[in-house]
Amino acid sequence: MRTKPYGFDIAHKEREFRRLSVIHPRNQIAVAHFYHLNSASILYHAGLSDLSIRHPASVAKTVKFSDRLFQERQSRTTDSVEQSSKEYENLGSFFSYRSYSNIFKFFEHYKYHNAEKKFDLLLRLDISKCFDSIYTHSLPWSTLGTAAAKDYMEKSKKTFGGRFDRLMQEMNQGETNGIVIGPEFSRIFAEIILQYADRSFQQSMGDVYGYRHRVDYQAFRYVDDYFIFCTSQVDLGHVERQLGIALKELKLSVNASKSAVIQKPIITKLTIAKNRVRVVLGECIEIYENEVEYPSGTGTLVKKYTPRVRSNNLIVGFKSILDETGVEYKDILNYSFAALERNTSTIFRKNEQTLVPLRDDRKLTQALIGILEFSFFIYAADPRVNISIRLARLISIMVDQMNESGIGRDFKHQVFKYIFDNVARQLRRTSTKGQPNIEVMYLILALRKLGREYLVSEEALAGYFGMDNSGQGKNYKASSETDYFAVTVGLSYATGKRRYSRFRQALEEALVTRVKSRAAYVHNESEPLMAYLDIACCPFVSARTKYRLARVYGHSVTDFRAIKSASPFWFTDWKGFDLSIALDKKRTREVY
Repeated sequence: MRTKPYGFDIAHKEREFRRLSVIHPRNQIAVAHFYHLNSASILYHAGLSDLSIRHPASVAKTVKFSDRLFQERQSRTTDSVEQSSKEYENLGSFFSYRSYSNIFKFFEHYKYHNAEKKFDLLLRLDISKCFDSIYTHSLPWSTLGTAAAKDYMEKSKKTFGGRFDRLMQEMNQGETNGIVIGPEFSRIFAEIILQYADRSFQQSMGDVYGYRHRVDYQAFRYVDDYFIFCTSQVDLGHVERQLGIALKELKLSVNASKSAVIQKPIITKLTIAKNRVRVVLGECIEIYENEVEYPSGTGTLVKKYTPRVRSNNLIVGFKSILDETGVEYKDILNYSFAALERNTSTIFRKNEQTLVPLRDDRKLTQALIGILEFSFFIYAADPRVNISIRLARLISIMVDQMNESGIGRDFKHQVFKYIFDNVARQLRRTSTKGQPNIEVMYLILALRKLGREYLVSEEALAGYFGMDNSGQGKNYKASSETDYFAVTVGLSYATGKRRYSRFRQALEEALVTRVKSRAAYVHNESEPLMAYLDIACCPFVSARTKYRLARVYGHSVTDFRAIKSASPFWFTDWKGFDLSIALDKKRTREVY
């Protein structure tokens, strides 16, 4: 069970990357089994702290009853994880969470406003490199107590904490320093540990200084961020010291460079920026409502909705907000794209409510291009993975809605051509020589939504994946860094089209070379196994490539056929892939 996860890097800070991981399928099964056996223990140990505002509260529901209660309690927005007070049709989290699925919901909640009324200032603290710094043995320390876990080390390995500790080590090559970043269970693991720190901090604040929780101070923690409201009589140095001591016991520490003190009115620059972005979007994205007589001469009045988007005003207003509030692009883009997505959906909904003969396709097209102009402008400033997903969602919504709305061909293709030109420009800009990045992958999939009239040339596609032409004009050569994601996305775009035969051949060769280079380790590494299982079911890959991969695993033709026939697909749906559905599912599984 000791395996190596498939790790990939995404942009995190200006000069820093964050490594996310996909664990080995064997360990995925082990995690599911651990959840099944220990869900009650997880809920107990993750529910001991008064400070945590985002922790598992119950096992997520699996049965839907479309009754009156469901309609009353149904979530009106798509949450990333289930909240225990709402009901859902579809979710991707095993547990439902209390109390907030997103930190910004806390900032707008009565608990935050009530704390601001009671206290004079807010101290914000952050744990330094939390997931990278977690010592896995600190989980049994948290569930059993540090002294008991260390004194009875062998016996502690058989307890809930000891088994969870071993599970996290095995999926990460036996590492005890740091846990994999990305999956839901990593957050649960960290949550149990930090709840122990919460309780130690709360107790020492009373024992050492006599500070009472909810009287002299009130603390909230969202994952690894602390929000501590205090009266003016509380010494902030004492607060930071006691929290540091509580974390130190678990081999964690406070990130001093990110600590901030906010005086009344307790409002962050980001909240100010969000409110101002909301106003600017409302002023520049408008839908005019008119009553017109239809049919003419009958005296019957019907409503006509006409959208208008002033993209230049949007761009200038957005830049002004960033300059005046001091907020960076990366902090506000996710919110901005979510708002653009809502506005786009509203424009299409109002267009549907307008009778077909009264619809103005030209103005609708102009409005959509205005939204796209603003979207590509702000995306180009900081093209990160989550923003690439947001842009891909926005494009996907527009393409689907325009195809469904029966908009005139010429008008529809004005929008499609604008999307194609801007995505292609961004791909040329962000593609790195020799190694395609994750941001590029989402944009390539977004291009696929436009249909066969907007297929890129083989040369351009190869360039997006960092491939070199051999110089003879015949073959492309992929870098050894062309990983699993690059291969699956490249094959998903190229499919079996003859025009991409040389590109597809280069991908296949790169994959075989990459897997062969890890031949001694393939049975315990995630990436080659996922690639092998996916390629086994891929209808676009040659039989020769499939059998070359099978030989690396020591599989006979019979073994390979058994794997191929076991499932229509493993991790990549080669035939039934739909970007819109995939992005919707991804959002429900987005625990970060």
